[in-house]
Amino acid sequence: MIRMSSVVVVDLTDHNFNIGFEAGYALSLGKPIVWTCEELGCEQKLPFDIQSQNVLFYKRGELDKMREQLKYRMIAALDHIRASR
Repeated sequence: MIRMSSVVVVDLTDHNFNIGFEAGYALSLGKPIVWTCEELGCEQKLPFDIQSQNVLFYKRGELDKMREQLKYRMIAALDHIRASR
């Protein structure tokens, strides 16, 4: 699915080790990544090499707001792909 995707959304909330492999694979394919993480303490636990990324932090109780922000980040990623062609 990553290979066929235009944009990859990576959620770091659960600190799942496998997500690092999937994100690395997406990066190696040149896929843009939209990074997300639940706000509750996540920003302090991100790996050092992710901390410099533009991570969309969200609150569990504000998922409608998160969906709206996610939509705009994905549109921006798609626009970036189109502009680089």
